[in-house]
Amino acid sequence: MEMLPHDLGDRIRRLRRQQNVTLAELSERSGVPLSTLSKIENAQVKKTSADNLFKIARGLSVLFDTLVERRPVATVAAGRRVITRGPSAEGYCTEIYDYFAHSTDLLKKRMVPLRIHVKTRDIPELQDWSHHDGEEWVFVSKGAIDLHTEHYAPVRLEEGDSAYFDSAMRHCYVNAGKGVADILSVCLAGDALGFAERGARLVVAGEEGVASEERTQDEDPAPA
Repeated sequence: MEMLPHDLGDRIRRLRRQQNVTLAELSERSGVPLSTLSKIENAQVKKTSADNLFKIARGLSVLFDTLVERRPVATVAAGRRVITRGPSAEGYCTEIYDYFAHSTDLLKKRMVPLRIHVKTRDIPELQDWSHHDGEEWVFVSKGAIDLHTEHYAPVRLEEGDSAYFDSAMRHCYVNAGKGVADILSVCLAGDALGFAERGARLVVAGEEGVASEERTQDEDPAPA
């Protein structure tokens, strides 16, 4: 598996120029340092964090898989359907996770469906936690994970459990079992939510039902 698509820098440059956005403007939009963007565009790095890719995608107003897909994409006008066979999912790996993007044949999706293999058994450094506009749903398909978020104490999710949360909160996943930990993640872009204001919230569901915790941005967060 390649660490990054060989033409990632060209894709970013092409998307940026199509929008008449300078590298400095993209840095300001995305929060990714200008030097890092320059190195990625000029293929001077072999890998970067998934969080940087999410930020770049957000700065370009495209979905994450637009940057990592490895085959031409097709636009369908109506009645859209796409099937992704397991071995054909687009892969991107980091030291913490392996990502497998599904449904990359479609452009202008409202959601980003990912299968994530959680490799790390240690809590990553805070700068390596993900945060991106929108909301995220995660389902544990194999093993067990600990979900860490900046406003909540860690929560253990076993096979069959799920969580739904505001992905603008910093968050990360840690393998909490003895074997493999696989999760399904569906991200919804912030501009597709249909409402203007929301507090940081986390909803956890398991076999015993649904346990819901909500907090507005004005309340003090619980210690993590």
